[in-house]
Amino acid sequence: MSHQVLATLIKTIQIYLKDFPKLALGDAASRPAQLGNWKVQVNLAATSVGPPIPDWWQWCWSQAEEAYQRYLGAAIRHRESIRPLDSMPGVWEQIDAWMRPKLLETCPPTVKEWVHQRAKQQQVDNSHVILFYVMKTCAPGGAEEKLSLIHI
Repeated sequence: MSHQVLATLIKTIQIYLKDFPKLALGDAASRPAQLGNWKVQVNLAATSVGPPIPDWWQWCWSQAEEAYQRYLGAAIRHRESIRPLDSMPGVWEQIDAWMRPKLLETCPPTVKEWVHQRAKQQQVDNSHVILFYVMKTCAPGGAEEKLSLIHI
């Protein structure tokens, strides 16, 4: 992308997408519904800015969903090594650099802490990896849900 396109895009983001909608953790039973509602709200917010933000968001979400499906299918002892496989495409690196802090700000505290701990270890997670952590925290089938079922 040219510098002129990037300059226009950052101005548009500052006007129309100052912040992403917040994702608050409620009880474990309502988290999947909250995640679904949040996804719709972020989709609408991303669309308000215009291209290429919705395309970046859809790519990030699809990568996180793919990794989450592998996570659900893996044995519990292998789950912690699962992450999205693809790296951020070069065309979206600048957009991700702008949007990642906005995304991280909306995340539950447990996800923020996880990302910060990894950053201390020199492992910076792009937005699609952060979304994967969000899915692990909010979507059904996670290890926490299985532990709660075992203790019933």
